[in-house]
Formats: sequence, structure tokens, C-alpha cells
Amino acid sequence: MKVSRYNITHISESNISYTYNSFSGALAKTDDDFSRLIEYVSANKDIGKLSKEDSELLQRMGKAGFVTDDSLDEIEKYKEFQENQKNNMETINTVIAPTMNCNFTCSYCFETPSTDIMSKEVQDKIINFLSNQIVKNKTKNFFYWAYRERVTINIFFNFNSFYRIRFESI
Repeated sequence: MKVSRYNITHISESNISYTYNSFSGALAKTDDDFSRLIEYVSANKDIGKLSKEDSELLQRMGKAGFVTDDSLDEIEKYKEFQENQKNNMETINTVIAPTMNCNFTCSYCFETPSTDIMSKEVQDKIINFLSNQIVKNKTKNFFYWAYRERVTINIFFNFNSFYRIRFESI
């Protein structure tokens, strides 16, 4: 058994420790028992010598992805996951940018801010394309992200109501 390379631990301002596994998406409030078992596994100690309670906790930690089997190549598993996602059309993830007047100012962004707003014609073409993809691929989920500025709120509602499927937005 080994500790997952995808664990990220954070101690909050109120001194509460959390561990997040960026591969599985699991988040745990890490108490002393959790931390002790992470250290135990890191030291390559014999997990057969653990108490019943510790073994059960370690098993739950394994199901959540915080610890893995020694033989598991997590990088290879991630590559396989990414390859499967390329071909999985059950979920479509889309970013809709009704304007390039973004206020995030990300250092890596290559776009030039612009106050131009997406036309109704472009909206309709995107909706038509996505509708066709959803029907063709029997997509079960459609996730999208769009800025919700006052200027573009009508565009947001237009995309939100275009199809009778499950939507989630952030």
C-alpha cells in the first residue's frame, strides 16, 4: 500500500486539516487517525498489524483514493482516464464566452479583452451544433460555464433554456 501522489493537504486558518485527492475528487477532514495512517503507510509499515478500526479506516481511505495498492501506477491510470474521456460523449463540457470582456485577467490568457457581444446568429449556431451532438451521441449530461454579466444575461438565459436536458453551471 502507498499514499496517493494526488493528495493535497491544507490547514485552514482555524487550524483544521483537510486532504483533497485531485484524481478521485475526495475531500476529507483529516483527523489524527487519518494523519497517523498516512504516515504509517508512507513508512511502508506492515498494514497487517493494524487494529480492526484502523484497517477499516484505511479501507475507506483506499476507496476514496487517498491510499492505493503498491502495484497501481497512478500516472498510467490518469492517462487511461484522460484517453477514455476523449471518447466519452455521455457528457459534453463547454465554455461559452458571450463576450471577451472577461475580468479574470489570467496570466496565461491569449485573448484580447473586447466589449463585443455574441450575436443571436452565433448563439443559434452553437445551440444547433450542441443539440445535434447531444442527439447524435445520446449525451446524458451537458455542463457549461459562461460569465453572467448584466450585459450578457439574456444570452445566458438563451443557452439555459435551449434543450430539455440536465444542466449544471458554475
